[in-house]
Amino acid sequence: MDNGKQYAIFKRKGGKFYYAQFKKSDGTWTNAVSTKETAKTRAEAWCVNYLQENAGRIIDNNRVTFQTFSGNFFDWKGEWATDKRATGKRLSERQCIENQRITDRLLMPVFGDLRLNDIDKNVIKNFRNDLFNKGLSGSLINKALCNLNTILNSAYDKDLIKAIPKVEKVSNKVSKIKGVLTIEETKKLFSITWPDFVAYAMNITAASTGLRRGELLALQIKNFHGEYLDIEKSYDQIMKQLNSTTKNGRTRRVIIPGTVQQVLKKLIDINPYRKPDSFIFFSDTPERPIHGEYVNACLYRAMSAIGISKTEREERHITFHSWRAAFNSWLINARVPLAKVMSLTGHLSREMAEDTYFRTDDLQDVKQIQESIFDTPLLN
Repeated sequence: MDNGKQYAIFKRKGGKFYYAQFKKSDGTWTNAVSTKETAKTRAEAWCVNYLQENAGRIIDNNRVTFQTFSGNFFDWKGEWATDKRATGKRLSERQCIENQRITDRLLMPVFGDLRLNDIDKNVIKNFRNDLFNKGLSGSLINKALCNLNTILNSAYDKDLIKAIPKVEKVSNKVSKIKGVLTIEETKKLFSITWPDFVAYAMNITAASTGLRRGELLALQIKNFHGEYLDIEKSYDQIMKQLNSTTKNGRTRRVIIPGTVQQVLKKLIDINPYRKPDSFIFFSDTPERPIHGEYVNACLYRAMSAIGISKTEREERHITFHSWRAAFNSWLINARVPLAKVMSLTGHLSREMAEDTYFRTDDLQDVKQIQESIFDTPLLN
């Protein structure tokens, strides 16, 4: 293969692209890497450019570590994300951020210092089982495995590894079941005075409607119509932006009980911005609503105040999202038709017709349940 150059190019049998190998200081050659070029002149130019960028240093493919290869793999402007967008694949900047966070948090501590060639089936299986034993949810473990597989697929395409290890995913049944407060606990929780009225208002609205956190954060004054709310958008806390649609892309209308109407009216009265587009659950700046994690923290303090300790809360797996599960269960246990429940909460399924819609006067059964639970005097 020695032709006096620091590189050699060739096509594989039946292949479309030229591959390149580079001569190392000990006289041996690196593993082949695709230039992604179909013309010989462009492939040679790619090799020359590679050598110039690396100042003549040749990377030994057999020694490339996971950290070196995937440090910023999911960057929005990186090769992977650009390829996705260029080929019409659905991808958001938030997905890239979440993928990179999972990679940094779960993959790097285990695989970072390993050479790509040393990551085999047993290493990945041990990684999966270790996360399982630590009690992580099945969905999170599988996201980490999916990210790892994506990175290894890219390494395979670049001829950095000879095969992609396949490991079975974790059963989604591993996911923790979301716990809920009882009706009695809910009444007690909203009967005490909270230190922050905005957080109180957001929690009682969530509990009485089953709205997602992003939908609540996105609510604007113009969405409040006394007896009901129009749910049109969602707020992305990570990207700090108001999305133009809800999670499922559909708008809907939800009714609210009298106590919650009073709470929201008071909140709008004290809103320092008071414009139709102002966030109902406001913060100290008009551009953003209250921070979701702060609302969670206020909920946990209130739970502690009524005797639900941190240990008990964690054992029962109660979080802010539990309000959504509670609202669903309250209605279903009261034998409210599933189609109505799904219409209010924004769930979609094959069994539910796309045009299913209920007017507010069709929801008296739901309103009766809401009023029976949220009849708490306004103390905050």
